[in-house]
Amino acid sequence: PVVAPPAAVPVEQAVPDDGVRVSVLGYHDFSETQPETAMRIRTSKFRKQMETIRQLGISVISLEDFTAWKRGEKEIPEKSILITLDDGWKSVHTDALPVLKEFGSPYALFLYKNYVDGGGKALTTPMIQEMVKAGATIGSHSISHPYPVTVKSFRKKGPDAYDAYLRKEMGESKRFLESKFGVKVTTYSYPG
Repeated sequence: PVVAPPAAVPVEQAVPDDGVRVSVLGYHDFSETQPETAMRIRTSKFRKQMETIRQLGISVISLEDFTAWKRGEKEIPEKSILITLDDGWKSVHTDALPVLKEFGSPYALFLYKNYVDGGGKALTTPMIQEMVKAGATIGSHSISHPYPVTVKSFRKKGPDAYDAYLRKEMGESKRFLESKFGVKVTTYSYPG
């Protein structure tokens, strides 16, 4: 069957372009000695990126400012960057935090419940508490950080099953993080 293209939105109904552009830089793991991967960056390279952002005069904004801007409640600089640190790797504390403090950059730490205090390379509660005291915004990344195939399998079960699954993954994680760290937690939209 032939699918008709979506109808054009009349110009008067379109949201006006305010000219603001936000780049989201998402990081996971840091190391100066381990090989770089799709999820790991050299700490020195991360520092160089933060230096370049400062030299270019690009504003690094907080997650709170970003969401307020998205809701139309706040204006932000025309060119802005949002920094997210995902999953809860210990190197976020040992390697990235000193760089972020040096540059005074706000950032959002998106954690998944099952990795907090998970041992090995996982952030510990005291590390996360220190980061919160230093200004980190905490976000929920889910309970279990499911593989995309898991998320897609729930999507195939229909909208009710998919919504229930996401509500559980995101809601339980959000409640856990808020209770454990005493902060308001933003949820991560998991597109699967």
